[in-house]
Amino acid sequence: MQLTNESLHTMHSFKIDVYNMALLPSGELLLSTMESNLKTISCSTSKVEPTKYSVNPLITLAVQYLHFYVIDNQDEKFNGRTVALDKSNGVRWIYSGHLDVNKQQTFKLDDLVATKSDNILVTDLKHHMFHILNISGHCILYLNTKDQLGIEFPYSLDIDNTGTLYIGCYKYLGEPDEAKIYTVQVSGFY
Repeated sequence: MQLTNESLHTMHSFKIDVYNMALLPSGELLLSTMESNLKTISCSTSKVEPTKYSVNPLITLAVQYLHFYVIDNQDEKFNGRTVALDKSNGVRWIYSGHLDVNKQQTFKLDDLVATKSDNILVTDLKHHMFHILNISGHCILYLNTKDQLGIEFPYSLDIDNTGTLYIGCYKYLGEPDEAKIYTVQVSGFY
């Protein structure tokens, strides 16, 4: 896309279902396509290419770059885990939920974002939860967004360089099509 005089022009069009993406320092887009292998769109060739990063036989839902973190759904019910990959496609660590939160409930992840201090914020939409992980994959804090912030169904996340967290929310079935986006100024783990 190119923005000129307040209008958008399509520069390239791709037939690919993208679930999540992250911009790499090279200018390429790292794509999660709900498949085992991550893909990139090259800024020089405009081609969709496979990467060496894989969670086979499972699928990815979210990607985050400077470090490679992916949400890995383990079955058709979207029970999942967060996986940190190293540069050689090895697994650094796996987080499958916190025992206090997920002892009788499954961990259903939807998005993640990494902060400047390398903490990872993971959403669990079904249970209205944030899990905040350190760079080693240990949960340093979990937060019930419904009870503690009044935010239901946290679904998508982004954070800017000022520490403003953007939280896109899902809605109850049958409600009007008015999902909400919240902004929260974060500190401490940012």
